[in-house]
Amino acid sequence: MTVFGHSSGGFLAGKQVFPVDYETEVSQRLVEASHSGDLKSALECIADSYVDVNFIGAVCLKSRKTEVLLHDESADEVRIEYEEFKTDVTALFLAVHAGNLILVRKLLSVGADVNQKLFRGYATTAAVREGHLEILEILIKAGASQPACEEALLEASCLGRARHAELLMRSDLIRPSVAVHALVIACCRGFVDVVDTLMKCGVDANATDRVLLQSSRPSLHTNVDCTALVAAIVSRQTSVVRLLLQAGIRTDTKVRLGAWSWDTNTGEEIRVGAGLAEPYAVTWCAVEYFESSGSILRMLLQHHSPNTPHFGRTLVHHAILCGNAGALDVLLECGADIEFPVRTTRKTEFRPIHIAARLGLPKIVQVLIEAGCNVNSQTGSGDTALMICARYRQEECLKVLACQLSWSVCKFDCWIKQVVARFPACITRCSSGWEDY
Repeated sequence: MTVFGHSSGGFLAGKQVFPVDYETEVSQRLVEASHSGDLKSALECIADSYVDVNFIGAVCLKSRKTEVLLHDESADEVRIEYEEFKTDVTALFLAVHAGNLILVRKLLSVGADVNQKLFRGYATTAAVREGHLEILEILIKAGASQPACEEALLEASCLGRARHAELLMRSDLIRPSVAVHALVIACCRGFVDVVDTLMKCGVDANATDRVLLQSSRPSLHTNVDCTALVAAIVSRQTSVVRLLLQAGIRTDTKVRLGAWSWDTNTGEEIRVGAGLAEPYAVTWCAVEYFESSGSILRMLLQHHSPNTPHFGRTLVHHAILCGNAGALDVLLECGADIEFPVRTTRKTEFRPIHIAARLGLPKIVQVLIEAGCNVNSQTGSGDTALMICARYRQEECLKVLACQLSWSVCKFDCWIKQVVARFPACITRCSSGWEDY
């Protein structure tokens, strides 16, 4: 309805007039009353025959948002903050957001649309976001659609709302693919209660879903097709991994997450970037995305042998390649073969100590020596770890090896002469670091 008014508020002849859309005005007042929590004014607006209860108005809304914090070798952390910005809303959305049960019931009784989608989602999304379980149940009974319930379930997975997730799953409006996506999200974020609830509601924990996986070390930020277990491993969520394994999920799946590839002909390693290497087993994933306590890797090694080869290498070789002494310690505790040789199609052969020496990893070399590896073992071409250190100018590893061998000065001088004969250009730089030995 359009009426005419003027700036003084009356309707006097001879004054300048302008049109007023009364329906828009009263509907906007309803939105503002819902936003401020003024129940009396809101009910007065609803009683007006010209009000549009589904009117979309703009307000400055303060709501929750989540941010995932990455912590190197520790579990990812979900931080919940509040943000305030101007956005389009309806009276029902605001009433749900504020948890105003009386106003929600009244708006629904006069025809408010429970399935109206806004920038911040549906009314069901707002109910989950702000933790209003009873209101969510009312919205579902009022005819919440499948898209509204599915979006609310994903919100519950992001925020760790297990009871809301259970209520939504009982609605029978959630497609299996969406339920799996919600499960994987909850695994990434470490919400054990949500994961447990979804599995009890029949969600297939062995299903594959495409999800964004992130890690700060090694660096990873990519969308990957993976299972809930892989998502939990990469996110270092120990409690979730334990729950999934106790539930008996499969551990024989493979995922493409590795950053290293290798040539089976020459044995050469190539850094191809995260997610571009050949698919590998979950234990390899747990080594590359190692959790500092080692709990995840230990749990997985109860289901897999640490000596199962993959393209001619084992988990020990992979831990060395990743430069992770902590992962190597766990593998050795769990019975990994410290002398397992890498054999290429060209008959090249080398052992873990040779890889560590070539890459210049003194901490790894120390771990291998303390675990009892044979420091005098030779590659297929006859090189020892000491020879390899000299060739690749790895002074720190050279010092560790020589100290562990407890050589006499005479024996060390003899060895130096042999190395000089084979690698005259390499040993010159190394020898300057031995003045104190």
